[in-house]
Amino acid sequence: MISQHYRHLIAVTLGAIVCFACGEDAPARSTATLSETAPAPAPTSSTQAPQTSRPAADVQDGVLDPDAEYDKGEALAAAGRFAEARQVFEEAARLAPTNGSLAAAVAIFDDLAAKRISEEVVQRLFQAGQHANTGRWAEAHADIDEAIRLAPDYPRAHGLRGTLLLHQRKPAEALKALDQVVTLDPEFAEGHYNRGATHAALNQRDAAIADFTRAIEIQPDFWDAYANRGSVYQNRGIARENRQDMLAAMADYTKAHDLAPRAVEPLYPRGVLYALAKQWDDAEADFTAVIERDGAHAGAYHNRGLAYQNQGSDDRAVADYTKAIELEPADPAPLINRGMLYAKQKSFERAIADADQAASVAPALLNSHYNKGQALEQMSRPKEAAAEYRILLQKAGPGDSAFATLARQRLAEIE
Repeated sequence: MISQHYRHLIAVTLGAIVCFACGEDAPARSTATLSETAPAPAPTSSTQAPQTSRPAADVQDGVLDPDAEYDKGEALAAAGRFAEARQVFEEAARLAPTNGSLAAAVAIFDDLAAKRISEEVVQRLFQAGQHANTGRWAEAHADIDEAIRLAPDYPRAHGLRGTLLLHQRKPAEALKALDQVVTLDPEFAEGHYNRGATHAALNQRDAAIADFTRAIEIQPDFWDAYANRGSVYQNRGIARENRQDMLAAMADYTKAHDLAPRAVEPLYPRGVLYALAKQWDDAEADFTAVIERDGAHAGAYHNRGLAYQNQGSDDRAVADYTKAIELEPADPAPLINRGMLYAKQKSFERAIADADQAASVAPALLNSHYNKGQALEQMSRPKEAAAEYRILLQKAGPGDSAFATLARQRLAEIE
């Protein structure tokens, strides 16, 4: 879905890792990374696009699937069945009041009722969304171009153009369209919000924070703006090693959660922040809440596993790592972490199997070879262990000195 509400949380880029010192009896010493699966930038418009993450969980105890209702209303509007479409959007927005995509759709129909735009403009906007949903970008842009020709001063039409371009990974072009939105209506909160998402996609973090802040000033209950501003603060804080930015991110995630208690988006990155601060009980609580709302969130299972591991609950950590692997088999991080625990529990064959699988999905990874070498040493197979350390050294680059040093130390002792 592409909507005028680009509602997915901006990706949190984690440079930090959590190192597990597993004790002298732990053969597999490695780094366990905090899994980062937060979605990509998210604008708002009214016509939604391919989803890169699970939707915000403002479903009312299973009564409503906001995305399904949006798709239903979009199809009706694209077919020119405006009264039925409006009824679907309004009922869904009533049941899911924090869903910005539904609110944006209702706003378009309010503009139609007030005769600010014509029925043809409305139909073109929703047809553009349907075309974008199936990757027919040229047709989607043709629809938007026609909508803008018919209503050149309508901010939402320009906003949808920006949203389409952002979904196409063309943030510089998207920024031009969204600048036009804010020029046409400086008090349009979604315009500032979407432009903030675009600035974030361009790593223009100060400008992104300024736009999200302006969106919040205009619309104080704009929870997505708080959540996305928090992610930008978090990314900037990591890049600059700035504690104040991290505290600001935590405050924004908490405010977003207060405004939209059932939304997944603020909870997951807040859990990551708690984990980075080694507040494992709080991290566990947030990741558990995410899982309760979205049982297919691989990152939440993986990171809750990290919390359990740091709390000493190894069996529960293994169970969560296993679930994360089932959901996202191409992610090597839960394989590395589960393998470490298997080795700690002296299940060396399982540890080796996980190391091999991690090496298969991420051939450049060094952890897997080091951990496999450690497990083989514990099984009194030094020649095979030495072979793994040599593979590691062959793959190691200039920035991989820590693992290379460990591998050389082990080879010196073995040989």
